[in-house]
This record gives sequence, C-alpha cells and structure tokens, in this order.
Amino acid sequence: MKTIVFTLVSDGSSDRALVPVVEWVLQHRLQIQYAFQINIANTGLPPMSAGLQERLLRAHALYPCDILLIHRDAEAMPHQDRVDEVIAAAAPLQGMGAVPVVPVRMLEAWLLADEVAIRRAAGNLHGAVNLVLPARAQWATNPNPKQTLFALLKAATELHGRRLAKFSPHAARYRIAELISDFSYLEGIAAFDAMVNALRAQLVAHNLLEV
Repeated sequence: MKTIVFTLVSDGSSDRALVPVVEWVLQHRLQIQYAFQINIANTGLPPMSAGLQERLLRAHALYPCDILLIHRDAEAMPHQDRVDEVIAAAAPLQGMGAVPVVPVRMLEAWLLADEVAIRRAAGNLHGAVNLVLPARAQWATNPNPKQTLFALLKAATELHGRRLAKFSPHAARYRIAELISDFSYLEGIAAFDAMVNALRAQLVAHNLLEV
C-alpha cells in the first residue's frame, strides 16, 4: 500500500507541535485510507532571510514528498494575505501539492484549550495553582499566544528560582500537542478550517482521497 509522504517546512521552533494536529486531521477528519508519514524540513534550508520560495525549493530537493505543509504564522498580517504569500512562493513547484498552514496569530493559539495537557506537560498534573486559560474567542486576537502559553506552563510547574529556570517551556509546548487526543475544539476556527480544506483539496487532486 502506498505511503503518503508529507514534508513540513518550518516557520520556527514551534513546528514540531503541528505534527499531532495534522495527524489528527488526516486520521479523524479526512480519514485517509493510506499510511502516511510527516517529515520536518528542519536542517539544510537557507535562512529565513533568503525568502520563503528559496526555502521551499530546497526543502523539496532535500525532503522528497507528495505534499508540502508550509507553516507560516499569520502574526500581524491578515490570514488571507499570509496564505497568498505561501501560495505564491510555492508556485514554482509545479505538480507539487502545497498546503498553507497559517495559524492566527501563532501556532501556540491552537494549544490554549486543554488545561490537563498543560499541567501534564508542565510535569505537575495535580498542582493546586489556578490556571486561567483564555476563552476561545480570544485565541485569534491574543497579540502573543506564545507568551501566554509559556506563562501558563511556568505557573503550572509551581517551581521557583533555579528549578524554574531549568524548565523548558519550548520543549513542553510540543508535549502539550502530543498529549491532546482530540483537536475537534479547533473546528469552526477560520484558520484551522482553511488548513483542513486546503489539505483535503490537495489529497483529492493527487487521487489520495475520494471526493
């Protein structure tokens, strides 16, 4: 049986946390009938200053795949403007499926929903500190969801001083995504739905998914 190979082109250190999200979409929403693997193009690429198109061309050469997953946080840009930027950069890769993955504003906004996962990722599941997670309506408008998520993780550890300084919220961020078993809470969020629809369209176009 064919194995569908995806290559995730990174936007930064958070990209690994996208893998469980994409895996969930493929398995539970698109229900693809093929085995698949997701590789992360995290070495050998030109610097961000070289431009996205150069990074995509190099990723395509170094990490052969059926479909490219191109992560770019929207940050301060309108979502559609960032998506258009990704599509334009991928245009020279004729015949290659390209899926823009553009969270608003950052990927961390998609990880702010599960208090249990945050506590477990912080290594203190039964902690007593009160964690105030932002409401769903605030995820896309939060100016710095990464800062919010990291603050929650640090608070959840209930550590202080040198022990807190040794805690890595960057590593714990991926652990949160790994611990979440159901990402259906993201459905209805425009940026997430756009990613799912783009992924579905590319799978259909490559005869890897029935309409």
